[in-house]
Amino acid sequence: MADDRPISVTEHSVARKLLELNASRASDPDNLPNWVLKNFAYILAAPIADILNTSFLECKVPDAWKLANVCPLPKASSICNINEDLRPISLTPTLSKVAESFIIDIALKPVLLPIIDPGQFGFIPGSSTTLALISMFHHWLRATDGTASTVRTILLDFRKAFDLVDHNILVAKLFSIGVKPTAVNWIIDFLRHRKQRVKLKNIVSDWLDVPAGVPQGTRLGPWLFLVLINDLKLPQESLPMWKFADDCTISEVIPPSKQSSLQQAVDYIDAWSQENRLQLKPTKCKEVRSCFKRNPPSFPLVELNDFQLERVSVAKILGVTIRDDFKWNDHIGIVTVKAAKRLYLLRQLKRAGICPKDLITFYCSAIRSLLEYSCQLFHRSLPKYLSNELESIQRRAMRIIHPDLKYADALKDAGICTLFDRRAQLSSHLFEDIVNNPNHKLSGLLPPQAHHHNDLRSERRFNVPVSKTDRLKKSFIVSHSLNI
Repeated sequence: MADDRPISVTEHSVARKLLELNASRASDPDNLPNWVLKNFAYILAAPIADILNTSFLECKVPDAWKLANVCPLPKASSICNINEDLRPISLTPTLSKVAESFIIDIALKPVLLPIIDPGQFGFIPGSSTTLALISMFHHWLRATDGTASTVRTILLDFRKAFDLVDHNILVAKLFSIGVKPTAVNWIIDFLRHRKQRVKLKNIVSDWLDVPAGVPQGTRLGPWLFLVLINDLKLPQESLPMWKFADDCTISEVIPPSKQSSLQQAVDYIDAWSQENRLQLKPTKCKEVRSCFKRNPPSFPLVELNDFQLERVSVAKILGVTIRDDFKWNDHIGIVTVKAAKRLYLLRQLKRAGICPKDLITFYCSAIRSLLEYSCQLFHRSLPKYLSNELESIQRRAMRIIHPDLKYADALKDAGICTLFDRRAQLSSHLFEDIVNNPNHKLSGLLPPQAHHHNDLRSERRFNVPVSKTDRLKKSFIVSHSLNI
């Protein structure tokens, strides 16, 4: 029998949540500043705990917590269609987020995490876009390592997935996975009778009702979407699927003279989507095909709702630009162009008299972060000339901040290292995390452990299969396994 006791929180646990708040975050739309909640956490913890416990007991969410100011964020650099190119992010009351975090920690995580789809990399602890990408590339590079196999990859795009979530279907799935009824009833009230308005600077629209969907920008929204999409699994076990919330990627490895079953897989996902009231967007779904034979086999294009999915040689997955030959020229070219544009802001800050310490902080957060995003994925396989392209951006940044110093001296003064060394450190740290944590998301990708009769330092820790191509040999998992 399901535990039907209401969620209860203590004054101490509430104080801990309040102390974790970012005091500089804006207060929307209740105008209750985060710094007040954080600085007076121990004074406010008791009354807030009473409010939360009453809310959980009665399964009622205060109306003020159901209001959201929507900030439209662009999905692309140029906005052509406001309905397609803007992502609505809901700015919700802080106390609502505190309540949601308790629902997640106490009611959702204990039942969802043990049954979460292993292919899901979004929002859950110990997962990230970088881990998802490493998993994808490891699969693709192994499949094409000196073989004549073809890898067909489909990038699926759901239309406004968060906004189209059907509450009835979601609630049924919450009950089916064993979420306690009182928590489900609280979530039902959390989703009902919500209102939102668009806010741009000091201009606001009228309040409008939100009849469906889970609000983006809330703590609970992503977890509810994970519940909804968790049972999306292909019947063909040989076709892996990677999910990052509503981003789904499926792949098929086709040996020579074999038929493709990718069309059936897409048909299955489309049927699941219709059953769950979600919509795939055929014009945004793409196919990337990788084969290193001189005369690659041809396959009919995959169709979705009588629309043939476009086959492309270059595509963007989880913020990284990939190519069908697994080279990095396009990705490095794109990120260096973006980073170079941000150097203009660095120059303006320098001219405004900002001190070097703050300029370094801006560079690391706004420019270097762009250059090293998911760098573990490509560090070992990056040709020197592409590595130099990345390094040239940091050289230019150091010339702006310290025009009278040589590059090495400027780095020393700034307290940072070269981008190459930085990527190497990040890659080594990630691999150590995988090796030292048997429950790590990527631990299953490690080669089998080597068993040595002699304790020799020269002996390798893993029995790494011989790689027939540099592509696989220089991949993240294989290259680090060879050097540990």
